[in-house]
Amino acid sequence: MVERMTDIKRANIAPHVREGLETRGVETVRVLLVTSAGPGLGSIVEGLTDTQGKWVSRADAEAWLNEQKAIEDHTARQRQTLMLRWTGAGVVAAVIAAVAGIIAAWEGWH
Repeated sequence: MVERMTDIKRANIAPHVREGLETRGVETVRVLLVTSAGPGLGSIVEGLTDTQGKWVSRADAEAWLNEQKAIEDHTARQRQTLMLRWTGAGVVAAVIAAVAGIIAAWEGWH
């Protein structure tokens, strides 16, 4: 089964919050989550604001990070599949070249 990027479930995050998170980046959001004092999902993440200057909740930040992880995993699987296909194509080409070489040597020998 081929998984497409459209198969990845996007978190229900307001556009201005999503933009704020994307501006900060995955690593910064991860660090701010770890250092944030608020334990509950409704608590805010200190140092993390959206594009409107409002605080971002822990739930939104965690949902966005989970979404980014799913995208990263999907991209890695696509890259691995592509590498396997090219490796397989290389093996087939090598076998064909080897067989052609054996046939040419056999015909030249006889």
